[in-house]
Amino acid sequence: MSEHAWILENLESYTACGLEPAERERLEEHIASCTACAAALEETRALDQRMETLFAGVRPKATLEDRMIGKLRAAPGGRGLKYWIPLCAAAVLLLAVVGAGVNGLAANGSLAFPG
Repeated sequence: MSEHAWILENLESYTACGLEPAERERLEEHIASCTACAAALEETRALDQRMETLFAGVRPKATLEDRMIGKLRAAPGGRGLKYWIPLCAAAVLLLAVVGAGVNGLAANGSLAFPG
């Protein structure tokens, strides 16, 4: 991959502070000597700023994540398996009884089939 291609591929990560220090240094050195890549970086920064402005009104508060984690930790465990195991067992038993009944009716000829 050419240096220009690598730079263009990593501009968004650079803008979001997502590059390793060595990668960041590599990009900054190249940008200092390449006007085309420097212009592309400015375009990326301008786009990033427009996105920040666009979503500023709907951005959650900085404490959202902490509040969510706190509520999840404080939430009761619920009924868990104590509730679901008997419910599932009852459903299986009901299906078995209905299936046996339908099978019995079909075996005796009491259940009319079309055709």
